[in-house]
Amino acid sequence: MNPIKKNLLLLSGLCFFMVMARILKTDQFSFLFLFWNLFLAFVPYWLSTYITKQNTMSLYKLIVVSVVWILFLPNAPYMITDLFHLHKRANLPIWFDLVLIMSFAITGLYLFYLSINQMVGVVKLKLPQLYKPFVLVLLFVAVSYGVYIGRFLRVNSWDVIHPIGLAKTCLKPLFHLPGLKDVCCFTFIFSIFLAFLYLIFKPVIKSNSYDV
Repeated sequence: MNPIKKNLLLLSGLCFFMVMARILKTDQFSFLFLFWNLFLAFVPYWLSTYITKQNTMSLYKLIVVSVVWILFLPNAPYMITDLFHLHKRANLPIWFDLVLIMSFAITGLYLFYLSINQMVGVVKLKLPQLYKPFVLVLLFVAVSYGVYIGRFLRVNSWDVIHPIGLAKTCLKPLFHLPGLKDVCCFTFIFSIFLAFLYLIFKPVIKSNSYDV
């Protein structure tokens, strides 16, 4: 088993163990939604893996799959915002829920940077003229905005099937000063956060990215 698959298996196993332990301790199923969030975080990784394994893919198909990839990509770092669910509970220490949520958040970030690394490789190979550092910056900004509208506006990736309603929801805070300030601050700071982590973990991910 290659390092990437091994790491994903270990991280997913940790997530499963923490949730099951919580259920046994509290007899509550309130954190099961994290598994759905984790599944959505895996989708962009599966899509980028699919693309990298295609020896021959038409430009049209590559564009279509890449667009779907971009739509689902914010779901991976989105899991960090599940920390908003962290608060004191009568029958469980808060540190347990902290470790539980961080297990999912770290797995989501790992999937995010794995997928980014794969797509960078695809662009360098098939569309080298498009690969520029600012493209990554724009991607981090778009993902950060996606996280914002997902967490605060409750927009989902599949809402794209209603493009007009989705556009209205996404653009609404941009035309109201209080909302504009909030979305700009969040998007800017979260983009810097994602970019810095990318620079830090890029060498580690690249060194283990064979046979994904």
